[in-house]
Amino acid sequence: MVLLLSFTVVGAGLTLVTVQAAERRIQHNIASSQQASLLAQAAEEWAFRQVETLSDWRSAFTSGQVESVAPGTGLAFDLIVTDADGNLEDDDTDLVTVTATGKSRGAVVTTSLSATPYPHRALGYAVVAGHDLGFGDSTVAGPVYAGNVMWTWGTVTTRDNASFETPLGGVIGAGLNPSNAAADTLALPTPDLDFYAAKATTVSLDDGDLQRDNLTTTANSQGSPNAQGLYYVHIGWNNVKVRDVHVNGTLIIEGYGSNTVAFDSPNWLEAGPDGHPTLLIDVPNGAVHFRLPASQLEEGGSDVDFNEDGDRLDSFSSSIQGLVWVNAARVDLYESMWTMTGTLIATNDVFVYHGVTVDDDPAVTDQLTPGFTDGMLHVIRGSIREGGP
Repeated sequence: MVLLLSFTVVGAGLTLVTVQAAERRIQHNIASSQQASLLAQAAEEWAFRQVETLSDWRSAFTSGQVESVAPGTGLAFDLIVTDADGNLEDDDTDLVTVTATGKSRGAVVTTSLSATPYPHRALGYAVVAGHDLGFGDSTVAGPVYAGNVMWTWGTVTTRDNASFETPLGGVIGAGLNPSNAAADTLALPTPDLDFYAAKATTVSLDDGDLQRDNLTTTANSQGSPNAQGLYYVHIGWNNVKVRDVHVNGTLIIEGYGSNTVAFDSPNWLEAGPDGHPTLLIDVPNGAVHFRLPASQLEEGGSDVDFNEDGDRLDSFSSSIQGLVWVNAARVDLYESMWTMTGTLIATNDVFVYHGVTVDDDPAVTDQLTPGFTDGMLHVIRGSIREGGP
């Protein structure tokens, strides 16, 4: 009986020692797992700091996995920032996945999250002028922004959410209200035209002009349609008129410098289904005139079925809808009571007069458009995941 009791006591002691050892191992493993989790979180935070501070962060992360090791500590993390096609540099609207793995003394914890850029702040305006913005007799139905001076030489009618903004140091003329001459400075987006041109179908000029064309995702008056509605024309050193044209997609016009591009007859220009801009025009020292007349765009007169309904009997009012980006010395919107609905972004001066209305469009404000994002990453709610290897 005494011997049995002795064995029982000894067995209990061994069990206690085993339990205590197991508890120490568990505590050690818990501490290591917690450290690994914290390392993974720190890696994610470091990635977002890189995004905030480096303008070329996409290039840096495209090179592959980032690894950090603290020698002699058993601590390390791996970090991968990528998108669905494995190329962060080809499209700044792509959804980004951040995967971080923390390692601490044998414990491994991996976290992942999805992040996306936001639309560029410029898309919240009806007109953005990099330098001066002037209004003659016109209607403003959305917020407008000028990088320098904003003034009027005629009657400006305001409605809806119209407002007038310049950064601190800018000037806003009398009568343009509500106004804010101390708005945050707006850095204009600089889209990569090569991104769009590489996917576009080239179209030709007719007698030196682009005229009587229907350019959409399902029709191309000059040949096979581009499935994304992307069409490109290089005008060299020439001045060009765009006349009797319907665009449902993106028209890219590029010149060598001091060109004049004039939309001086009825035109119906609207955004396509892919969230791309309606117009991208690059004539750095030139001028762009949106001089749309009151007359209708007539299918019969142009001998083009613009709305693709099988006849040539319809007519359409001149209008521009969507996102328009222009790199030119000067942009004019004038001639008649037509409406620009969406966002016009011009690198220099803009003048709006002769009854034209400029109006913002929430669909443009909220859309992610390649070349027109804020360049940052924002975590998508509910996308964070954590687990073992």
